[in-house]
Amino acid sequence: MADFFVSVHELKARLSEYLTRSSQQKERIIIKRREKPIAMIVPLQENAEKQEGGLATVPWENFQELGELVEAVYKERHGEIHREVPF
Repeated sequence: MADFFVSVHELKARLSEYLTRSSQQKERIIIKRREKPIAMIVPLQENAEKQEGGLATVPWENFQELGELVEAVYKERHGEIHREVPF
């Protein structure tokens, strides 16, 4: 299954086309904001199949930056890093 990258702006302009492309051509549409992946449109059948394996089936190596962000948030919430709360 192929991945196709598209900006938020482009997606808003041609949403119907990308939904059709994902469902008929079985492509994953990865949405980027400022060149960073933020969401994904996947064909419904693929999504249903992947639910059996849960998060273990997600290709996380494509989301290294996301993993680092999650780890930083985890450490902050467990008191390893002091953070200021803005008012």
